[in-house]
Amino acid sequence: MRRRALCLFLWLRRDCVLPLLPAHHADHLHYRNLGHELPVRDIVPLHCKMHNVVGAIRKTPLRPLLTLYLRLSYLAWIGVEVYAVWWVVQWVINHRGA
Repeated sequence: MRRRALCLFLWLRRDCVLPLLPAHHADHLHYRNLGHELPVRDIVPLHCKMHNVVGAIRKTPLRPLLTLYLRLSYLAWIGVEVYAVWWVVQWVINHRGA
């Protein structure tokens, strides 16, 4: 439960595929580190409906690509947010005296 809470907290409780949706679930990408999961490596946050979609895709031949897609999607959205925060901080620093 703590790992799930950490995963959701780090991503501001938003779905990693569609960040406009609130995340309620932490989806395991694999179970090798069960009990010691780390966000991105082992679990990603998903909305309950998206979790159902991901579960259905896992039963198809696309399963190997799904984990890669979820990780990249998660990292891409985090990257956008980090860049946006960095840009705002830089703008404030450059325009503070103006």
